[in-house]
Amino acid sequence: MKKITLAIIALATCASSAFSQVTTTVTAPPSSNASTQVRAPNGNATHKFVRGCFIVPQSDCQGFLMTNSVVTNWGLRLLQGTSAQAVTGSFTLYIQNTADATYLKGTNFPAAIVGMPVAYVGNMTVPVAAGAATITLPLIPNFTYAGQGIYVAYAWDSNGPFDANYATYDANHLMTIGGATADASVTPAPTTLTNTNFRPVFLWTCANTATNELALENVVAPGKVAKLFNSPHIITATVRNLSNVALNSVSVGLAVTGANTMANSQVISSIPAGGTQTVGFTPFNPLNLGLNNMVVSLLPDQNPANNSASWTQSVTCDVQAQNPSAGSYTSGVGTTATGCIVNRFTVPVGATLTAVRLAIASGASSTGSTIAAVLLDGAGALIGYSSNTITISGSMLNTFQTFNFSPGLILSSGTNFHVGFAQLQGGHFPMGFTPGTSFIPSGYYYCPLAGGTLQGLGYGYFGIEPVFQFDNMVITASATKTVVCKGSPQNVTLSVTGADTYVWSAGLGTGSTVTITPSANGASTATQVSVIGSYTTGAASGCKSNQSAITFTLLACSGLANNSANDAVKLYPNPTASGKTNVTGLVGENTILVYNTLGQVVHSQITTNETATIDISAYPAGNYLVKITDSSRESRIIKIVNQN
Repeated sequence: MKKITLAIIALATCASSAFSQVTTTVTAPPSSNASTQVRAPNGNATHKFVRGCFIVPQSDCQGFLMTNSVVTNWGLRLLQGTSAQAVTGSFTLYIQNTADATYLKGTNFPAAIVGMPVAYVGNMTVPVAAGAATITLPLIPNFTYAGQGIYVAYAWDSNGPFDANYATYDANHLMTIGGATADASVTPAPTTLTNTNFRPVFLWTCANTATNELALENVVAPGKVAKLFNSPHIITATVRNLSNVALNSVSVGLAVTGANTMANSQVISSIPAGGTQTVGFTPFNPLNLGLNNMVVSLLPDQNPANNSASWTQSVTCDVQAQNPSAGSYTSGVGTTATGCIVNRFTVPVGATLTAVRLAIASGASSTGSTIAAVLLDGAGALIGYSSNTITISGSMLNTFQTFNFSPGLILSSGTNFHVGFAQLQGGHFPMGFTPGTSFIPSGYYYCPLAGGTLQGLGYGYFGIEPVFQFDNMVITASATKTVVCKGSPQNVTLSVTGADTYVWSAGLGTGSTVTITPSANGASTATQVSVIGSYTTGAASGCKSNQSAITFTLLACSGLANNSANDAVKLYPNPTASGKTNVTGLVGENTILVYNTLGQVVHSQITTNETATIDISAYPAGNYLVKITDSSRESRIIKIVNQN
């Protein structure tokens, strides 16, 4: 599992490529926001010797290196260097073009470098650096890229002096086997390597001879759209000019297919050499549930491999999210202490935030971590935590878990808020993360558990998916009565409002009003019917509410009156205590009348509580009758002794 601290994520916001009119420096393989301390020289005495061999397949080079590019310098990108001591060692670099798409060099280092041209022999120094740094080596002779894949191998030997800490390198961890490495602290240097999915990010500097070369770097749009917002959003794309001259009148096209369709094109008047331009397309308001496939494209140029970029979007009823519509959140991110990672959202129309779905990382070290959802306002002030917390178990790894806000929080139109993870204990990496090439405009931030200053994070996506409730998703069901006695069947009328069409459970029908006769054999019991509403017109089409349910209590009685078998309703104490007694076991609305021996009403009250207090302390001691009548006009009479 990839473990990333927040500091490293913040450093990863540096650009993946640097361009000028004369030279181009690119990364291949590109960073996946991973890091490594053991696949390249780290400056510690435990790594006196380092051997490694890695593949950079053609798919990692396309869009960065052009065929026949002459590479003059090669390097490594550090996320942080050594802490106190720069460490120098002898370094031999091997680079080879290859048609291989996967790593096939094996685990024997002497055999792996057979036939690989030597690109550099000399010293290499791991620098002291508290933050990002680079190591750059001149290639003699220069390396000419043939347009396929590349093998890179190196051998490092150092006699120190060494640093107490380890340098950390930017890395890519997305290939199942990206290479093989070995290290040793004592002679002899290792020859047997171990396969690894971690590859350091390599820097390639080459002469820029392109006169017509553009690259689409990304497409940015919400990964999930709640259609019930019924509000358009802007799809954007970033275009970079990799040419050594400015390019004018650049046409950029968008095609959306799938559940919803749209075609649009925009023209960028001019992009300087090495510059970028972000273009926004016509507002897009998808109302059909399903997947939208978005493709942005450029006209063919000197390197057509990087002339398109795509994004898939899911249209939902009530979930709005930045992260991809589908994906695996295998990487684990967290802090060495407690803290929050949140995503900024702005609601286009008023809605109620009821929950948030959070992706849990796949690493076993996440188990036992306790997390909750957190909600902050636009400035980072703490609003509150979810009503439930979760202690991560093995079955939750690489899944989404739902955290509820109860009651839901009403957000007004245009409100900025932040919602996401609250890591309630440190030392683990429970927050699911997946790499991405885009810096999200409504991005991700870190803050303490108590809220406060928001620290921006970099490329990639966390699985944070707010769930909203809309007025037109709420249906309300009611019944003429909810307590019925067995043996005296009664028709009950059920009504529902809030949608266009309805489906009742138990085959009761599809109307807004239906009739039911609750019945059951045996002792007192309860039964439930439910109804689901759906919408046939407008933005709500295809969205259904949570079901609304009504529970009926069936009592083993033929009515309350004089039913000694029915002990649900009781008077206590009897005789009264200082003229007072309690009626318990009431259901619904009940009328209570107290009669003296002359048949006169001396006390009356109406209650909807389960328990009611009767006070007849103002009346003489003696016998009285208490009559309790429910909303179904069924009564029970109980004798009581008033004792003042």
